[in-house]
Amino acid sequence: MAPLMFSLRFLFFLLFLISTQSLAQPPDFRGIWCFNDKDNYTTNSTYQTNLNTLLSSLSSPSNNGNGYGFYNSSYGENPDQVYAIGLCRGDVTVDICRGYLSNATQLLTQSCPNQKEAFSIFDKCTLRYANRSIYGAMETVPNLMWYNVQNVSSDVDGFFQELRTLLEDLRGQAAGNGSLRKFAIGTATAPNFQTIYGLAQCTPDLTEQVCSDCLGSSLADIPECCQGKEGARISKPSCDVRYEIYRYFDPTTVRPLPSPPPSTSTGGSKSNRSRTVIIIVVPIVVSVVLIVIFFFICLRVRTKKKLETRKLIPGGDDTYEIGFAESLQFDLATIRVSTDDFSKANKLGKGGFGSV
Repeated sequence: MAPLMFSLRFLFFLLFLISTQSLAQPPDFRGIWCFNDKDNYTTNSTYQTNLNTLLSSLSSPSNNGNGYGFYNSSYGENPDQVYAIGLCRGDVTVDICRGYLSNATQLLTQSCPNQKEAFSIFDKCTLRYANRSIYGAMETVPNLMWYNVQNVSSDVDGFFQELRTLLEDLRGQAAGNGSLRKFAIGTATAPNFQTIYGLAQCTPDLTEQVCSDCLGSSLADIPECCQGKEGARISKPSCDVRYEIYRYFDPTTVRPLPSPPPSTSTGGSKSNRSRTVIIIVVPIVVSVVLIVIFFFICLRVRTKKKLETRKLIPGGDDTYEIGFAESLQFDLATIRVSTDDFSKANKLGKGGFGSV
């Protein structure tokens, strides 16, 4: 009976160890980096208290971060202030992300029990903390790399040409996605009809250019570490690049980003005002030009008609003109009175039709 009880107790003990070990290990654990060259803290110190408080609040059920898997916070006062950043992959939901970060905080503090700065990488999240501000700063150390042991079966050059095109495109998409989430996924088809699945992500506290630089440095590492491999991952504290020939992300769980608000910048206002002025002024100018053209056409036609009906005094200056023909029609009695009964003393001259 005693050996049986001992065996049962030993079995329960083994089950307990397995269960506690499985709880302590976050899924898809990748690696932990303890910065031994940085400052250390002592057990039960103010720094350790601040660190535990900060990490607990980071994965608290009431903390949703920025709503897109990014958590940034600090706690305490100098010289014991602690800063932390947590980032989940862009296709991870908020609830699952908190679970990953909760497991990550436990494993990270256990693995780095006295280091003031540490960094951990998992399949779907990263976590780091330090005794200095790390928000908005590109961190490329440590530079951790993994690769699939399987080699590309055929047309290696064609495979990696398609891969470079895909990752460069994802690099631009991720960097330009705004301050809530810098994440992009996509696919490409290799020459042998294999589908390549690619991913690029930065912590969203980076600017577009800094994120692009970080991802660019990771892309430059691929030929050195992973040339010819079917899959690889380059992970740095500020950015992540990965590719595989199987789908390791879920595009259906990627939350759409909100639409950007309309521009209210001074440049935009000036542009709108300029456009309004153009819309108003151009029709007015065109109308004025048409009126002026119409006026000159009318004036030209009127002048031409007037010249056609103008008559000049024979032998006189052409600057003098007489009235229209209808104004010269007088009755005979009036003419006789005016010319003193056609007296020779009033004779003006002689023309082709007789004396005038």
